Amino acid sequence: TQGNELTVRIEPENIQISAEVDNPSKSVPVSVETTGELPEGYALNSISANVDEVEVFSTSEVLEGISELETEAIDLSEITESGTIDAQLSLPEGVNVPDMETIEVTVDVEQTRVLEGLTIEEEGLTSGQAVTFVEPDAAEMDITVTGDEADIKELTAEDIRIFIDLSDLEPGEHQVPITIEGP
Repeated sequence: TQGNELTVRIEPENIQISAEVDNPSKSVPVSVETTGELPEGYALNSISANVDEVEVFSTSEVLEGISELETEAIDLSEITESGTIDAQLSLPEGVNVPDMETIEVTVDVEQTRVLEGLTIEEEGLTSGQAVTFVEPDAAEMDITVTGDEADIKELTAEDIRIFIDLSDLEPGEHQVPITIEGP
């Protein structure tokens, strides 16, 4: 456009204002979502977020509809040991959680293993006596061990001792307790 250039001075050059900025938020609990199943021989003791609640920010209308925040689903089929996993938060449209894209989730699993064909030792047998097993029908048995996967995966048959105490038994058929010793 055409115009004349004017030399003007505007006063005041700066102004100070104060405005109320509404940044609605609320704290909501976190739930851990899972998918799939643990591999065979493993059981889930617990799975939990390392934070109870997170503060979410959004418009008041969106916040009204949020009662909890979920993690992205953790695939249990990939878990074979206890530990901590970083899980993404599943944020609804228009919701944010500043400085927290992921949260730590603690997973506690235990492993179950069967140790087969362990020998049953005989203690306290008087000389001249012999033992015949009825049930089990041989001097060996299988045992199932369950516990922390770090301990169980190292366990071998040599770590376990199985025995029966035959002290003070008269000749005849007896039912005796089996004692199992291990780490």
